[in-house]
Amino acid sequence: MDNTTDIAMASRPIKFSEKMKLKAAKQEVEEVIIAYDALAVIVNPSNPVSQLTRQQLEAIFRGKITNWKQLGGPDMKIIVYSRETSSGTYEFFKESALKNKNYMSSSLSMPATGAVIQSVSQTKGAIGYVGLAYLSPG
Repeated sequence: MDNTTDIAMASRPIKFSEKMKLKAAKQEVEEVIIAYDALAVIVNPSNPVSQLTRQQLEAIFRGKITNWKQLGGPDMKIIVYSRETSSGTYEFFKESALKNKNYMSSSLSMPATGAVIQSVSQTKGAIGYVGLAYLSPG
């Protein structure tokens, strides 16, 4: 809206409130989908839990499941990493995995995908989510 860019990328649709702000500013915007991405849930490499259901993910990220032992893993506290609330990835995960329910208040908010990857890889018991293209064995 401040004329600093001609084209931008987002991992979510334009919000109705954003469209209304643009309309009020007498600016036009065209939303064009050029690709789709997928999210991947990641855990610390030392974690033997290799599969979770959507319901289990919801319970983890909402704070209902707090220990890997509840999921067949070791007796270890689950440390939840998330993207910051302004991230389209955050919103997509909330909508898709949490069915629009709120994240647990103690989840650790990260500013970027790289921060999620680094934190999860260095924290035993950690879990987070990233774009599929960012997956690696580490």
